[in-house]
Amino acid sequence: MDWVMFKNHKRNNEPLQLCKERKRLINSAIDSRYTLSASHLSYIYLFETLALLFTVTLRHIY
Repeated sequence: MDWVMFKNHKRNNEPLQLCKERKRLINSAIDSRYTLSASHLSYIYLFETLALLFTVTLRHIY
C-alpha cells in the first residue's frame, strides 16, 4: 500500500516539476536577454567612442 501511495505521489509531482523547470528556463531567458542588451549597449558605445576619436583625429590633421 505504501508503495502505491509513493508511486501516485511521484506521478502527481510531475506537473510541479514541469512548472519549476519552465520557471527556471524563463528566468534563464530573461537573464540572457539582459546580457544581450548590455553587450549591445557596449557595442553602441564603442562606435560612439570611435566616431569621437575619428572626429578629433581629423580635426587635428586638417
